[in-house]
Amino acid sequence: MIKVNKLFLTGAVRVCIGLALPVLVLASQATGQTRTFDAGGNGTSWTDPANWSDDNAPDSAAESASIDAGGAFDVDLNSTLTIANLTVGADDSLTVSSGNLTVNGTATTPGTVTINGFGTFITSGAWTNTGTVVFDAYTLAGANGVFTNAPTGTLAGSAYNGIGYVGSEFHNEGTISPGFGPGDGKYLTIATTTYLEPTSILDIEIGGIGNTNVDFDQLYTPTSIFLGGTLNVSLFNGYTPTPLSTYAIVSGYMTDATGEFANVADGQRIMTLGGEGSFLVTYDIDNNYVALSDFQPVPEPATAVLLLPAALALYRRRA
Repeated sequence: MIKVNKLFLTGAVRVCIGLALPVLVLASQATGQTRTFDAGGNGTSWTDPANWSDDNAPDSAAESASIDAGGAFDVDLNSTLTIANLTVGADDSLTVSSGNLTVNGTATTPGTVTINGFGTFITSGAWTNTGTVVFDAYTLAGANGVFTNAPTGTLAGSAYNGIGYVGSEFHNEGTISPGFGPGDGKYLTIATTTYLEPTSILDIEIGGIGNTNVDFDQLYTPTSIFLGGTLNVSLFNGYTPTPLSTYAIVSGYMTDATGEFANVADGQRIMTLGGEGSFLVTYDIDNNYVALSDFQPVPEPATAVLLLPAALALYRRRA
């Protein structure tokens, strides 16, 4: 058990401030008519009235939006508007590109939500994700709401720089992937009290020793975090780490940090998913990081055969 002044991980994930960047704010729940996306207009634009039931695009705090009509719709928002509640169905997707979407109530997303470039997504109530949320932007910030990434959910970053989420608290029960897909080293910032629950999975990819936003993944948090769940480590780009290389996979100026990943304790080794070798895991909370180091490759079969006689001879001498 590790204790630091506030990072908590309980399961198996940077915020950049000062730029006009994408924001997610979780902050009273409104009720009213629900508009359903039916793609009757141009098929993609939120602001095209013909794309919604009753040919009326939801754009007021008294209206809720449902992108869940079984049509695998891809909806793009590049305007500023406020609605009551939001649902994005399992086969559907919503991209908040250059727009500002404020949800006064709750958001439920079994589908895919992408917040990129200069988009802003603000929700005042709880946000429950059972699908995929892609933070394809510099900053995702929020307040006054609880964000839960459910066991089936994936939280991914894909921007060159960090992505952040600010809210009352973040509970990860699903998968956190700072890079979105194989060979995509990135960092992901969670700037709120973070709980990595027992079902949590943190996927870390390592393809070099240079930059955290290019060569290897990092979960960055400047606040409280509870460590837990499962840590997975993969190599990409054919990269083979050296024993002297160190990778801070969880970092930040944490005010409090507690716990360890369930599958690897401090001072133990973790094998890469591809079986290339293992890393030593260090929980150095006093210095605000969890690190991988001392990579030891698995010997090639031919090498292992050559080493076997020497090992047997050493064993016999000791016997």
